[in-house]
Amino acid sequence: MATSNGFFRVLYVTLIAALLSISGCYTQLRTTGGPAVSRAEPSPWPVDLSISVAPGEFMMGDTVEVEIGLFNPSSEPVEMLFPSSCNVDFQLTDSFGRVVAPSRKCGQVRSTIYLDPFESRLFKQRWDGTDRYFDAMEDLRSGSYLITAGFVEGTRFIEVTDPIVVVIKAKGRSY
Repeated sequence: MATSNGFFRVLYVTLIAALLSISGCYTQLRTTGGPAVSRAEPSPWPVDLSISVAPGEFMMGDTVEVEIGLFNPSSEPVEMLFPSSCNVDFQLTDSFGRVVAPSRKCGQVRSTIYLDPFESRLFKQRWDGTDRYFDAMEDLRSGSYLITAGFVEGTRFIEVTDPIVVVIKAKGRSY
Protein backbone atom coordinates (compact mmCIF):
# COMPACT_ATOMS: atom_id res chain seq x y z
CA MET A 1 0.00 0.00 0.00
CA ALA A 2 2.87 2.39 0.83
CA THR A 3 4.38 1.80 -2.61
CA SER A 4 1.08 2.64 -4.28
CA ASN A 5 0.77 5.92 -2.31
CA GLY A 6 4.38 6.82 -3.17
CA PHE A 7 3.73 6.20 -6.88
CA PHE A 8 0.62 8.41 -6.88
CA ARG A 9 2.43 11.12 -4.91
CA VAL A 10 5.25 11.21 -7.50
CA LEU A 11 2.69 11.17 -10.33
CA TYR A 12 0.75 14.02 -8.68
CA VAL A 13 3.87 16.17 -8.16
CA THR A 14 5.02 15.53 -11.73
CA LEU A 15 1.60 16.47 -13.11
CA ILE A 16 1.46 19.69 -11.08
CA ALA A 17 5.01 20.64 -12.15
CA ALA A 18 4.12 20.04 -15.81
CA LEU A 19 0.95 22.13 -15.53
CA LEU A 20 2.82 25.00 -13.86
CA SER A 21 5.50 24.85 -16.53
CA ILE A 22 2.93 24.98 -19.33
CA SER A 23 0.94 27.77 -17.71
CA GLY A 24 4.11 29.84 -17.28
CA CYS A 25 4.93 29.56 -20.98
CA TYR A 26 1.32 30.40 -21.87
CA THR A 27 1.47 33.56 -19.76
CA GLN A 28 4.72 34.64 -21.39
CA LEU A 29 3.35 34.10 -24.88
CA ARG A 30 0.25 36.14 -24.10
CA THR A 31 2.21 39.07 -22.68
CA THR A 32 2.43 41.94 -25.14
CA GLY A 33 3.85 44.63 -22.85
CA GLY A 34 7.07 42.80 -21.95
CA PRO A 35 9.79 41.30 -24.07
CA ALA A 36 8.71 38.91 -26.78
CA VAL A 37 9.31 35.23 -26.20
CA SER A 38 11.88 33.78 -28.59
CA ARG A 39 11.21 30.45 -30.25
CA ALA A 40 14.03 30.99 -32.75
CA GLU A 41 16.05 28.03 -33.95
CA PRO A 42 19.66 28.13 -35.10
CA SER A 43 19.97 28.89 -38.78
CA PRO A 44 20.63 25.79 -40.89
CA TRP A 45 23.32 27.86 -42.71
CA PRO A 46 26.11 30.06 -41.33
CA VAL A 47 24.22 33.30 -42.08
CA ASP A 48 22.58 36.08 -40.08
CA LEU A 49 18.93 36.99 -40.60
CA SER A 50 17.11 40.14 -39.45
CA ILE A 51 13.59 41.54 -39.84
CA SER A 52 12.00 44.97 -39.72
CA VAL A 53 8.46 46.20 -40.36
CA ALA A 54 7.58 49.79 -41.20
CA PRO A 55 5.41 51.07 -39.74
CA GLY A 56 5.16 48.83 -36.65
CA GLU A 57 1.55 49.95 -36.04
CA PHE A 58 -0.86 50.09 -38.95
CA MET A 59 -4.53 49.94 -39.89
CA MET A 60 -5.91 46.69 -41.32
CA GLY A 61 -5.60 46.93 -45.09
CA ASP A 62 -2.78 49.49 -45.08
CA THR A 63 0.34 48.24 -46.82
CA VAL A 64 3.52 47.85 -44.77
CA GLU A 65 7.05 47.02 -45.81
CA VAL A 66 8.49 43.84 -44.35
CA GLU A 67 12.25 43.77 -44.85
CA ILE A 68 14.31 40.66 -44.22
CA GLY A 69 18.06 41.05 -44.23
CA LEU A 70 20.34 38.13 -45.00
CA PHE A 71 24.09 38.39 -44.32
CA ASN A 72 27.01 36.02 -44.76
CA PRO A 73 29.46 36.98 -41.96
CA SER A 74 32.12 34.47 -43.00
CA SER A 75 35.02 34.57 -45.41
CA GLU A 76 33.57 31.54 -47.24
CA PRO A 77 30.74 31.59 -49.81
CA VAL A 78 27.39 30.11 -48.74
CA GLU A 79 25.01 28.22 -50.99
CA MET A 80 21.48 27.63 -49.66
CA LEU A 81 19.29 25.12 -51.48
CA PHE A 82 15.50 25.07 -51.04
CA PRO A 83 12.99 22.45 -52.22
CA SER A 84 10.53 25.09 -53.56
CA SER A 85 10.36 28.68 -54.75
CA CYS A 86 9.77 29.80 -51.15
CA ASN A 87 13.01 30.39 -49.29
CA VAL A 88 13.27 33.47 -47.04
CA ASP A 89 9.97 34.64 -45.57
CA PHE A 90 8.19 35.98 -42.49
CA GLN A 91 5.49 34.61 -40.24
CA LEU A 92 2.97 36.29 -37.93
CA THR A 93 1.71 34.63 -34.73
CA ASP A 94 -1.08 35.62 -32.35
CA SER A 95 -0.94 35.80 -28.55
CA PHE A 96 -1.55 32.03 -28.33
CA GLY A 97 1.41 31.21 -30.58
CA ARG A 98 -0.75 30.23 -33.58
CA VAL A 99 0.53 31.16 -37.03
CA VAL A 100 -2.00 33.51 -38.64
CA ALA A 101 -0.22 34.98 -41.68
CA PRO A 102 0.89 35.32 -44.41
CA SER A 103 -0.72 32.96 -46.84
CA ARG A 104 2.10 31.32 -48.74
CA LYS A 105 1.99 29.77 -52.20
CA CYS A 106 5.23 28.12 -53.25
CA GLY A 107 6.04 26.89 -56.73
CA GLN A 108 7.28 23.32 -56.98
CA VAL A 109 10.63 24.37 -58.35
CA ARG A 110 13.88 24.32 -56.42
CA SER A 111 15.55 27.61 -55.56
CA THR A 112 19.05 28.58 -54.54
CA ILE A 113 20.45 31.58 -52.71
CA TYR A 114 24.18 32.12 -53.11
CA LEU A 115 26.01 34.63 -50.91
CA ASP A 116 29.64 35.62 -51.42
CA PRO A 117 31.80 36.21 -48.34
CA PHE A 118 30.48 39.20 -46.31
CA GLU A 119 27.65 39.72 -48.80
CA SER A 120 24.26 40.92 -47.64
CA ARG A 121 20.92 40.77 -49.38
CA LEU A 122 17.66 42.52 -48.58
CA PHE A 123 14.30 40.88 -49.29
CA LYS A 124 11.40 43.36 -49.36
CA GLN A 125 7.79 42.30 -49.19
CA ARG A 126 4.66 44.41 -49.15
CA TRP A 127 1.88 43.09 -46.92
CA ASP A 128 -1.51 44.50 -45.91
CA GLY A 129 -2.76 41.98 -43.35
CA THR A 130 -5.86 41.02 -45.36
CA ASP A 131 -4.74 37.67 -46.74
CA ARG A 132 -6.12 34.53 -45.15
CA TYR A 133 -3.60 32.03 -43.86
CA PHE A 134 -4.40 28.72 -45.59
CA ASP A 135 -7.90 30.06 -46.35
CA ALA A 136 -8.79 30.66 -42.68
CA MET A 137 -12.47 31.29 -42.10
CA GLU A 138 -12.00 34.67 -40.40
CA ASP A 139 -9.92 37.77 -41.02
CA LEU A 140 -7.16 38.88 -38.69
CA ARG A 141 -8.45 40.85 -35.72
CA SER A 142 -7.01 44.07 -34.43
CA GLY A 143 -4.35 43.53 -31.79
CA SER A 144 -0.69 42.79 -31.15
CA TYR A 145 1.11 40.08 -33.08
CA LEU A 146 4.66 38.72 -33.21
CA ILE A 147 6.49 38.67 -36.52
CA THR A 148 9.63 36.65 -37.23
CA ALA A 149 11.81 35.90 -40.23
CA GLY A 150 13.09 32.52 -41.24
CA PHE A 151 13.55 29.97 -43.95
CA VAL A 152 10.87 27.91 -45.69
CA GLU A 153 11.91 24.30 -46.06
CA GLY A 154 9.11 22.38 -47.76
CA THR A 155 6.07 22.81 -45.51
CA ARG A 156 8.15 23.79 -42.47
CA PHE A 157 8.99 27.35 -41.45
CA ILE A 158 12.32 27.57 -39.62
CA GLU A 159 11.98 30.60 -37.38
CA VAL A 160 15.43 32.17 -37.08
CA THR A 161 14.99 35.74 -35.80
CA ASP A 162 13.71 36.82 -32.44
CA PRO A 163 10.16 38.15 -32.76
CA ILE A 164 9.21 41.79 -32.92
CA VAL A 165 5.76 43.14 -32.04
CA VAL A 166 3.46 44.66 -34.66
CA VAL A 167 0.08 46.19 -33.87
CA ILE A 168 -2.78 45.93 -36.33
CA LYS A 169 -5.67 48.36 -35.77
CA ALA A 170 -9.20 48.00 -37.10
CA LYS A 171 -10.28 50.54 -39.70
CA GLY A 172 -12.48 53.30 -38.33
CA ARG A 173 -11.46 52.85 -34.67
CA SER A 174 -9.35 55.25 -32.69
CA TYR A 175 -7.14 53.98 -29.90
